[in-house]
Amino acid sequence: MTHDRATLQFYDREAAAYGARSDGIGASKPLTAFLATLAQGATVLDLGCGTGRDTQAIIAAGFTVTAIDGRAEMAREAEKRTGRAVRVLLFEDLDYLEAFAGIWASASRH
Repeated sequence: MTHDRATLQFYDREAAAYGARSDGIGASKPLTAFLATLAQGATVLDLGCGTGRDTQAIIAAGFTVTAIDGRAEMAREAEKRTGRAVRVLLFEDLDYLEAFAGIWASASRH
């Protein structure tokens, strides 16, 4: 898989500022509808969690969440915000999708 170097460098450089901009704006609007399709307490993968905005909402809604991001800097920002470990993993390296009842990928696949 080819990765856009400029995008990856942006997230490396701007992770803290990106997180600060997303603090306080709330979860992605479609998240509530997505979570409503799952059994309460189900396991959710937040694929490309960024700085943890939606991860926080998934936790608050009572789900078990695994958060991953492809950039270490973004993962560290998410850990600060969620108080949980965040795995640094690229999409193509993920090999355990069957472990989750649902996969949330808000803006990571655009």
